[in-house]
Amino acid sequence: MPPVSHPTKSATTVSAWKGAIRAVVLVLALVGVVVAMLFYGGRLNQKENDRRLSERRSRDFAAIKENPAEEILIYDAELLAMVVADPEAAGNATSLVFTSVDFADERFAEVNKLAGLKNVGIYSSRNAETCITYLQGMKSIERMWIETSPIDDGGIALLATLPNLKQIRFEQVMSAKQIELLEKTLPKVNVATPFRETGER
Repeated sequence: MPPVSHPTKSATTVSAWKGAIRAVVLVLALVGVVVAMLFYGGRLNQKENDRRLSERRSRDFAAIKENPAEEILIYDAELLAMVVADPEAAGNATSLVFTSVDFADERFAEVNKLAGLKNVGIYSSRNAETCITYLQGMKSIERMWIETSPIDDGGIALLATLPNLKQIRFEQVMSAKQIELLEKTLPKVNVATPFRETGER
């Protein structure tokens, strides 16, 4: 009876390594497929979001032209640019509320071209003091309110450049130092700061 041959330890090790390498390659391939699907899906979602935003912008712009509203919501720089560029819409823009925007986008500087703008609201937005930079010197501005949009001392100082500002309200926590600066900077303006850093009202 011929002797039974057994695989050598070396052959077994090589076979195990090949199996492990195949498994790693398979896992990497699967990860690559998943990443590609997520990337492609993300691009599709972004395109869909852009399409919906464009449609919303067009609807809102048409409404601004047709019916002067008490307050016009501005949620991106493109909508503001559309309003500024259209004489009819610009004429209706007497009261703007900026919501969830970042004023670091320099296109928001176009707001200073709205000669009839009287009231400005800033809600949950970044770089609020930059918005005041864009507004500085505007004789038409009479009222402002700022909510959940942090503002620095430089922004407060710039409020003094609005010669006809009559009222400003801060719907956010303000420090004693900021309140003191507001009162010193705007002695003839009705300044409301109901939420103080100490919690007192």
